[in-house]
Amino acid sequence: MQPKTPFRHLLHIFQDRFFESDDAAPGAGFQTNIYQVLGFLVTAGFIIAYMMLPTMSMIMNRSKPGDLPWAIRGFQLFSPSYTFAIIGFATFFEWDMLFPNRRDFLILASFPIRLRDLFAAQIVALSKFLALLILAVNIFPTLVIALMSLNARYRGNALRFVAAHITLTIGISAFAFIAIAAFQGILINVTGPRLFRRLSPWFQMCGMSLMILSILLSPIYIGFLRRAAETNQLWIWLFPPVWFTGIYDLFLPNPHGLFAVLGVYACEMFVAAFAVFALTWTLGFRRHYRRTLEVEDSPPLLRHSRSSRYFARDRKSTRL
Repeated sequence: MQPKTPFRHLLHIFQDRFFESDDAAPGAGFQTNIYQVLGFLVTAGFIIAYMMLPTMSMIMNRSKPGDLPWAIRGFQLFSPSYTFAIIGFATFFEWDMLFPNRRDFLILASFPIRLRDLFAAQIVALSKFLALLILAVNIFPTLVIALMSLNARYRGNALRFVAAHITLTIGISAFAFIAIAAFQGILINVTGPRLFRRLSPWFQMCGMSLMILSILLSPIYIGFLRRAAETNQLWIWLFPPVWFTGIYDLFLPNPHGLFAVLGVYACEMFVAAFAVFALTWTLGFRRHYRRTLEVEDSPPLLRHSRSSRYFARDRKSTRL
C-alpha cells in the first residue's frame, strides 16, 4: 500500500474540519452531528417535494410552459429561495472552517509542506462539502420533477424543464457558497489576522440571520413578484433567487421578457463571483499565511501577565 501524499493528508484534515463539533456526545464520533443535519435537510427537501406535486403537475401538462401564469412563477421562486437560504446559512455556519485558521497555519508551518498543496487541499475540501450540501438539499425535489416528466403531456418541454431545474439548483447553490467565500476573501485581503478574527463572528451572525429572513419573508416578496417585474423594481436585481428563476426562460421555448434577461444576468453574476473568489483567495491565502506567522499574540500575553500578578498579590494577602 502506497503511503499518503502530503496533499491527501491535508485533504483528510480539512475535510474532517467540516465534520468536527464540540457538542458531540461523549464516545460519539465527530461526524455524528453533521450527518444529523444532513438528514434533516434531506427530510425537509422531501416535504417540499411533496408540496410541489400539484403545482408541478400543472406545469408539466401545460401546452405552453414558457407562458406561465404569475402564480406559478411565484411558486418557482420558492425553490431557489429555499436553496439559496439553506446553502447560505450552512456556509455562514461553517464560516470559520472555510479558510485555514491561525492554529492550522502555526502547526502546518513547522512541516515541509508546499503552500500550493495547502491551498489545493482546502479548495478540494470546500468543493466536496458544497457537493454534499447540494445533494442533501435538492435530491428529492429534483427526483420528483424528473419522475413527473415521464407522465407529462409534452415530454420534450418537460425534459427541458427538468434540465432547467437542475441547472438552477446547482447554480444558485454554488453561487451562494462562492459569493460568501468571495466576501470572506475580500475581508482577508483588506484586514489583518486579528481584525479578521474580531469581525468574523459579527458577519457570521448577520449572514445567518439574513438567510433565515429570506425564507420567512418569502410569502411577501413572492406576492410582490408580478408588480416588481412589470415596473422593473430595483430589488429584483439585488436578490439572487429572482435572477436564477430566469434560467427557466432560457431553457424553455421562446425565451422572452424580463426573466430571460435576469437569467443571463444570473450567469454573469456567477462568473463575477467566481472570479472574485479565485482572485481574493489566491492573493489572500499567501498573504494571510505570512501575516499570521509574523503577528505576535501580545494582547493575550499581556492579559496573562496581568492576571498572574493579580493572583500573586492575592496569594500574598492570603498568607498575611
